[in-house]
Amino acid sequence: MTFYKKENSMDLGDTVIANIFLREYMPQADGNFVKVYLLAYGYASGGVQGKDNASLAKSLQLLESDVHRAWTYWEDQGIVEKIPREDSQDPLDYDVYFVDLKELYIKN
Repeated sequence: MTFYKKENSMDLGDTVIANIFLREYMPQADGNFVKVYLLAYGYASGGVQGKDNASLAKSLQLLESDVHRAWTYWEDQGIVEKIPREDSQDPLDYDVYFVDLKELYIKN
């Protein structure tokens, strides 16, 4: 006998956001920057592949330049790192690494 579980056809998962983000970073941030962070963090947490700044902009009904501004803001706050893609010379072609906020909080 073998047991099987039907795979979900819809993403009904959960994304855990650290209270540090909610208390320390979100209140003073531009609302669109918060939306960019949360949607991309949800993608990263769920292992969603194939998303980029253009698709974030489209999903959030923002300009792609606003998405880039959001990443620059969050990088200045120290909670993401923009990592340039090795295969590109375009400064707007980068990956985003989310810093572990709990670890950051303890270190600081």
